[in-house]
Amino acid sequence: MGPVNKGRFIHGAIFAATIAVMVVATADVWIEKRKLLAGDFRTTELRCLSENIFHESRGEELVGQYAVAEVTMNRVRSNEFPDSVCGVVHQRGAFSWTYRTELPEPHGYEWRRAKAVAESVYENIESPLVNGALFYHAIRVSPAWAATREQVALVGQHLFYL
Repeated sequence: MGPVNKGRFIHGAIFAATIAVMVVATADVWIEKRKLLAGDFRTTELRCLSENIFHESRGEELVGQYAVAEVTMNRVRSNEFPDSVCGVVHQRGAFSWTYRTELPEPHGYEWRRAKAVAESVYENIESPLVNGALFYHAIRVSPAWAATREQVALVGQHLFYL
């Protein structure tokens, strides 16, 4: 190999090593970005679940809040509904509180409790309460759809259905 070819080889090797370092660095950044996005996704999902618990059942006893959260997560796992908590919560026609244009920012004890329930149910820490229920309504109302569903539980002020 002449001096010209040797120089090309050295420069080529340096170039290849530089590319390898860039690929590894890019992969590390991508992995960190993916972890961050996963963390952001989890945070967003927990916020949506907490809001649903807060607005749907903040006046309920703790067991009622767990049951409402469980239905939300059952829907996420079902093929009949969106595959994310936020998708389920904000699905058109799913929960009446999402139609209100002016809702106060959740705060105080009830908000902290809703967030604790959300995290517990999101992480599957609690045993199921409502046997796979996908629907519920407050006992003070009688929606037409209830006659077409199998009732599986009464928890607090809500009836739960498959």
